[in-house]
Amino acid sequence: GFITLGNMKEPFSLDEQDSYLRIVTQRGWRAEAESALYVLDQVGEKLTPVGQLDGLAPAEQLYSVRFMGDRAFVVTFGPDGGWWIDPLFTIDLSNPAEPRVEGELEIPGFSNYLQMIDGQFLLGLGRDADETNGRQLGPQVSLFDVSDFDDPLLADRVSFGEASSWSEAFFNHHAISYFPDQHVLAIPLDTWAPVAV
Repeated sequence: GFITLGNMKEPFSLDEQDSYLRIVTQRGWRAEAESALYVLDQVGEKLTPVGQLDGLAPAEQLYSVRFMGDRAFVVTFGPDGGWWIDPLFTIDLSNPAEPRVEGELEIPGFSNYLQMIDGQFLLGLGRDADETNGRQLGPQVSLFDVSDFDDPLLADRVSFGEASSWSEAFFNHHAISYFPDQHVLAIPLDTWAPVAV
């Protein structure tokens, strides 16, 4: 039979390690949204669920995922208790049968894209947002310190452009370049400014 897990947000929502397939999905939308992480094992010609983690930020949308060995990072965004905040979840996958949330960081805005850099830092590209109503604001780059996996921290954040600004990198990871030797991040940005007539 078939296994129905939900919808994937992006290619990074799917990952393979050892004999396991790991996937983060979302079912439903808005108030009905529900995200989960599944660990599957191939048995013959079938994929068999080995472990799962349900109930990641109910009623929030799934925005980005990144697997790194036996760890995973997941970003959701939505009205948690009336405040629109971005939980960054750190998830321990060292026991495939029992994936578990290790840490959580709640901050304004969200990240569409996540990338590990320099060993202890997680780079997030996304947008700032109004905490009271969720209105999307200007693009921003966040640097998270995840060296303490139980307690992820926002090390730094840079906002640029306006709410109308847009980047191809929001939805295309090939538009992002990070040069580790120079510690330089390059992303394209389209901005619009009103012109006096």
